[in-house]
Amino acid sequence: MVETIRFLTFKVGRLSLALAADRVERVVRAALIAPSPQGPNVLLGIANVAGKLLPVFDMGLRLESVPTRIHPGHIFIITKSALRRMILVVDSVSELVDGASVDFTAHDQLSPGISHVSGMLKREDGLLWIQDLDRFLSLEEEAVIDKALLHSAAGSAAPEKGRDAA
Repeated sequence: MVETIRFLTFKVGRLSLALAADRVERVVRAALIAPSPQGPNVLLGIANVAGKLLPVFDMGLRLESVPTRIHPGHIFIITKSALRRMILVVDSVSELVDGASVDFTAHDQLSPGISHVSGMLKREDGLLWIQDLDRFLSLEEEAVIDKALLHSAAGSAAPEKGRDAA
């Protein structure tokens, strides 16, 4: 029997996107985050999730070059790459899609300049760009984020106690 991949679909600005559902831990409403003075521009800050500090990434800036100002209507997708747990800020979450019910195009058949996309799903209502969390950040960005998390864990930029993201 062939295993079918499921995808969580969501929106960032005008873009319809998807993540492999097995990479998603949970979806929560946006919460207070601590700004991080260090880190790449896509790092909005650090959030405390059940006592763990997680980086919060600006999907709008990464994908559309439009910075996000977090408001209560935003959604946090708590997810994991091969290297870390992280939070993606998105505008809305739509549905779980069964990968067998859509037309899939792999990354190697797309434009080579789209490094953080693992493929594309063609649906009746349009295209979904599948985000590849393992390629979302460059190696340099990963190293800077590791330093920012260490700095935050040391207490100088720790999130406000009692204001967990989840």
